[in-house]
Amino acid sequence: MSEVLSLAVCLFDRVTALDFQGSMELFSFIAPEAVSRLKPHVPAYCLTTTYLGVTRDTVRPDAGPNLSPTRTYASVKPGEQFDIIFVPGGESFLNVRAALLTYLAPIGTGSRPGATDEAVINFIKTQAP
Repeated sequence: MSEVLSLAVCLFDRVTALDFQGSMELFSFIAPEAVSRLKPHVPAYCLTTTYLGVTRDTVRPDAGPNLSPTRTYASVKPGEQFDIIFVPGGESFLNVRAALLTYLAPIGTGSRPGATDEAVINFIKTQAP
């Protein structure tokens, strides 16, 4: 049985969807509903994904189709924790939540080089056969 990790993707108007959609495509293969199809090679971890937005209204990225948040930032209760938070193109949100994170993985063209937590790299390496 796979350990379930929670992933939050921060959405906002004019987000560069390219900064996170490739990763999300790959992570969809280890979503809980997909893991059962991987038998007998079930991974050690699977990911549940939440898309956070200022509101539940449609988010308009800088290009491509509109996006729909599944929850709002305000709905995240004090003490509630995501194991991984993706902040496409920047790190400003991380200053608020960094102490609550298990892994830190800023992604995209606006992320500062070297900002990826080494634990994320090690985690990914353990998942590869």
